[in-house]
Amino acid sequence: YDSELRTKYLISNLINNGFQKIYDQFYSHFTTSSDLTQAKSYCYTNSTLCAGGSVNGSDILEIVACGNCFQILTNTALNLPNLVGSVYWYMTSGYSFGFSPSSTIDQNLAETRLNSFLKLTH
Repeated sequence: YDSELRTKYLISNLINNGFQKIYDQFYSHFTTSSDLTQAKSYCYTNSTLCAGGSVNGSDILEIVACGNCFQILTNTALNLPNLVGSVYWYMTSGYSFGFSPSSTIDQNLAETRLNSFLKLTH
């Protein structure tokens, strides 16, 4: 799976291609650094991690991005995301984890919703 953003993507496509859910919470759930450390424990050198969001009960991810697990789950400095493929990923303890099509992000405004076009922050 290339590191790119997609919309309206079937979760079953990922499952049918050997992916497994390692973290599945409502968006209102406060994701912690330990949750992300736990997710990283499933990574191997060439593992691909996908993150996204769907409407409760739906098999469709409204937005999803994938990339190398270790590159995605790397700590970043505030507002300085890491480019993985064509997607900018950020994981800053005490602020947020997410992805964006742009390197311009503002983690001081950690949002709890899908924001702008093709950006997911938690």
